[in-house]
Amino acid sequence: MTLYQIWDLSSYIAGKFPSGGAIPPARLNLLLPRSQNTWYLTLMNEIIAASVNDTMLNMILSTTPLRPFKKSENITITSTTGIGTLPTDYNRYITVAQKFDHPPTAPTGSTTPKRHPVEIVSEDEFARRQGNVFTRADESPFGKITASGITIVPYNIGTVAMEYFRPPLVPVFDWCQDATNPNKIIYMPVGSRIYKDDAQVPRLYNAAGVQIYTGSVTKTGTYPIVSQTVELEWESQYHEKFVYFILSDIGINLSELDVTKYAIEMSKT
Repeated sequence: MTLYQIWDLSSYIAGKFPSGGAIPPARLNLLLPRSQNTWYLTLMNEIIAASVNDTMLNMILSTTPLRPFKKSENITITSTTGIGTLPTDYNRYITVAQKFDHPPTAPTGSTTPKRHPVEIVSEDEFARRQGNVFTRADESPFGKITASGITIVPYNIGTVAMEYFRPPLVPVFDWCQDATNPNKIIYMPVGSRIYKDDAQVPRLYNAAGVQIYTGSVTKTGTYPIVSQTVELEWESQYHEKFVYFILSDIGINLSELDVTKYAIEMSKT
């Protein structure tokens, strides 16, 4: 579903209730990010809770709605300090592994260098292991993650591959209005723009330059005006859930099944 479809369905359902009605787009832009952030944190906490058990964690990671936000990046570890810079969109690590042995060597009978997993521990445990003469960091590298970056022992580990979660982009519903009917909301899809035609009348065009609204439009700004819309990045199967979140936030308490039923009803009108 596009944000327009989410807004349209939310407004349709809200209109079925005495205290409801069309949801102003500006309010949608307040409700959606809040709902997204709350759900993201809930799902992240489920992953953190499951991390005590590898089997459970692997199951959660393979089914979590957070799948679109999983990323992988190579991080160079400075050989003198053992410190590496976290990705700018880093939120929480999934796994960290040495890219290759340092120097790269292949085990007997193999042409591929080994990758040692790096265990991420608390700062207290990191300090304890770092000061323990019996710690074999060359065989079992370990590290800590702080606000300033990732620190790994041994320092000469080279490059590590990190799998991690990034936060979702903040959804934005951008719109303009019909010049002859200011109450009519016209959704501006990603990449769309408002240009003035040869008669100097503002019109809405898509990213390919094709006019997508037949009437004249109005919007505050300097032409051309580029859409600021940012669609949800979640998989489409979860989009109706955001309708449920929005309705809950405005005091309309339905089940997710009820939302689906209303969506079917609306599709028939």
